[in-house]
Amino acid sequence: PYPLNLTKSLRRLDDGQLRIAVTSAANAFAVDLIARFLQQHPQLQVILNIANRQEVLASLERNDIDMAIMGEPPQTLGLVAMPFHRNDLIVIAAASHPLRHELNIPLQRIAEEPFVLRELGSGTREAILRFFGERGLQLRQSLVMNSNEAIKQAVKVGMGLAVVARHSVIVKMESGYLCSLSVDGFPLRRAWHLVHRKGKQLAPAPREFKTFLIEHQYVQHTDGAEELL
Repeated sequence: PYPLNLTKSLRRLDDGQLRIAVTSAANAFAVDLIARFLQQHPQLQVILNIANRQEVLASLERNDIDMAIMGEPPQTLGLVAMPFHRNDLIVIAAASHPLRHELNIPLQRIAEEPFVLRELGSGTREAILRFFGERGLQLRQSLVMNSNEAIKQAVKVGMGLAVVARHSVIVKMESGYLCSLSVDGFPLRRAWHLVHRKGKQLAPAPREFKTFLIEHQYVQHTDGAEELL
């Protein structure tokens, strides 16, 4: 992992600090959220650490951070996970891929293609392998990489398919470098989760960030139901 400091000058001594970690798959998404949060609360200091899912969970268990943002919710009983934003996973391919114009491609056909996957410990990797495994399918792993940007580059040059968060590839798809394949069962409807230790007494800054997510990331319908954006 590597630290990234997003700091605004403190205007009052009691303004506080938010210590947060995010999984690398949520990097760009989380930085955008934090930037918008700081626009409303410029007096706060945010310490952001980016790592893979296992490392983020370890930080939570050591109580090194206040909270974390990740895709796959943890199964640990000592942690609380709050879904706050929709995270659709799609199958991407090079813009020139032979399957780019096919509709409703069967999963068995897709499983025959080489795939570029994240490293062990990645929540996205776990979700993908579980999804195909539950259907009796095993993916062909052509490459394993620990960077989403590297995965997108590998897919762009035709080294395989990948499953990624839709929001992370919109620009490259609009630019014509990548395409989204129409695959049975996709997109996988997932959510980004805010995670913290169960029973943890949140300080004012992390408590305000949690409130910010609750207030800004849900759509409230007239019937009282909530839908993830």
